[in-house]
Amino acid sequence: VTNRASRSVSVVDPVAGKELRSISAGVEPYGIALSADQRSLLVTSSATGELLVFSTARLALTARIKLDDAWPKAVAAHPDGARAYVSYLHGRGVDEVDLQAQRKTRTLALPAKGTGLPGRLMGRGEPQRIPNLAVSLTVSPLGNRLHVAHVMADTGEARSGGEAMGGYGLGAANPLVATISTFDLTTGQLSRPNPDFTKNEGDISVISQSDQAAQLLAQPVALVHDPKRSRLLMVAMGSDRVMSFDSASSDPMTTAWASHEVNEAPEGLAVTADGATAFVHNAHTHDVSVLNLSGELAKPGGPARWTQATSSTEPFARSPLPATAQAGRRLFTFALKAEVGGPKRFACASCHPDGRHDGLVWHVGAGPRQTPILADRMMGTGPFNWLGTETELTANIHQTIKRLGGKGVSETEQKSMAEYMQLYMPAPDNPYRDTERALVAEGRALFESEQTGCADCHTPGRLTDGQSHDVGTTSKAEWSLWERFSKDPAKRTQEQARQRQMGMDPEPIQKAPVAYDTPSLRHLWASGPYFHDGSATGLRELLTTGNKGDRMGKTSQLSSHQVGAMVAYLRTL
Repeated sequence: VTNRASRSVSVVDPVAGKELRSISAGVEPYGIALSADQRSLLVTSSATGELLVFSTARLALTARIKLDDAWPKAVAAHPDGARAYVSYLHGRGVDEVDLQAQRKTRTLALPAKGTGLPGRLMGRGEPQRIPNLAVSLTVSPLGNRLHVAHVMADTGEARSGGEAMGGYGLGAANPLVATISTFDLTTGQLSRPNPDFTKNEGDISVISQSDQAAQLLAQPVALVHDPKRSRLLMVAMGSDRVMSFDSASSDPMTTAWASHEVNEAPEGLAVTADGATAFVHNAHTHDVSVLNLSGELAKPGGPARWTQATSSTEPFARSPLPATAQAGRRLFTFALKAEVGGPKRFACASCHPDGRHDGLVWHVGAGPRQTPILADRMMGTGPFNWLGTETELTANIHQTIKRLGGKGVSETEQKSMAEYMQLYMPAPDNPYRDTERALVAEGRALFESEQTGCADCHTPGRLTDGQSHDVGTTSKAEWSLWERFSKDPAKRTQEQARQRQMGMDPEPIQKAPVAYDTPSLRHLWASGPYFHDGSATGLRELLTTGNKGDRMGKTSQLSSHQVGAMVAYLRTL
């Protein structure tokens, strides 16, 4: 078992119900898998971007494999024992790793459109999407196919030059879609990469029962292959559902078999060796749903039949959170509550998993908005949002829900959400806290000096002055939006009224030049890309080419070594 908060892996005796041993395992260990011969244990150290390999006989670390992308999440071992596959929170692909050579051999690119889009999204001129949040994957028992659960995001970038529509994705019908991508591991190619749905336009005009159910899936967090049948089971944390799919299909997402409603926030799943029963861990209600999978099939190996099988539930613990915070966490996570997510089935956790961020830049009526980290950043850091329009967190929650398309929640519910966000979201575990002290001290001295002036806006403690500043990051496209919809008060009023008729609450567009709220620098190491539009990908870029004209502190005179010292200090915050 990986223990993300304590940097460890525990070996547990499930019969005796006790921990046998604990070993250190990087920073924020997440994914875990046994090799086919059970001699090696594979663990992703997500915060350090590594794949760790342990000997199961001695529980000793035998290899640290540095990965190319940040935030590796899931790992799956291949039956041949020589390979493993790693997917990423923000990555656009899956890496194949040679365990003996301890290096990446190839990257399998996740799709940008077409494959895996259920039901009504097919053949409708969909724009390209961004594959993201790939936190689970599994290799088929025969080792010939790899299945990856992830989301496909329409951030609205393709429409950013058009109308100033409100809402995330600039009015996209389905901004986030849960899906499964399947790869042929012999060729490394995506199965059914360019489906032509126009040939069956008449057929897909009617949405099937299975397609309707698939569209309800939100926040896919676990994917398991039945050990006996060609069946995949996907856990959707944001919609309290487990769905099964035909893994032999060229596009499993379009061939759903069954849907199971479980308790709150399912997070993990295990299937018995005979494939007859599944156990689902419901994270927020601290219980296990027991699913009877035999009812999904007409007969073993026979054709699938659609069913919505019920389950029994076994509690095992009580929540440590107070009731009000539990209610806030539920509102933050559950995507099928119309008061929060509306018809687009959004939740706050859809973009802020675990209070972190999705690494995306979403386009709204006022321009591009980089998703910020929320965990350990909400207490005393107002005003809120990139434009700093809300002094209270509850008011910003109200505005965000309106932008999501939700009907709105009560003041009591807003307070519950604020309590959860401020007090009970676990902060990211910083891998840079043990950085070379002399270099960090040098960087801190520069940061707090009059020479740079960084601490003038990022004040000690909160690391923000609570003010808005023009740092020169407004793009020509944003200026164009302001010219069209804000410079003319009558046109601005007309546009805002039109958006409200569509159930959206447009974000106010400030009078040009646009100034942005000073973000807190807490957990800056984990919050890239930077600026409101995500235009700076790294901290060195933020301090050099990203700070044109020294409008965000005076950094142009710094040497390369001094910039490095500043980066070292900023990573420790």
